[in-house]
Amino acid sequence: LSSIWMRVIRRGSALQVLYSLEGEKYTMLRLAYLTSIETVSVGVMCASPTGNGFPTTFEGLKVECHG
Repeated sequence: LSSIWMRVIRRGSALQVLYSLEGEKYTMLRLAYLTSIETVSVGVMCASPTGNGFPTTFEGLKVECHG
């Protein structure tokens, strides 16, 4: 796997997180709920909540706003 596309859409108090392996057909990954604030920050992270962690690299990261 060389690339993965992520799309995050804010819908009121929720975030809809989708992914694509080819950049065209997106599949829902998660629906996450937010507190009721008007502005949020966007970024990338990795987590290992039950393990010892892992190395990761983000390359060619591009964040776009559509809306």
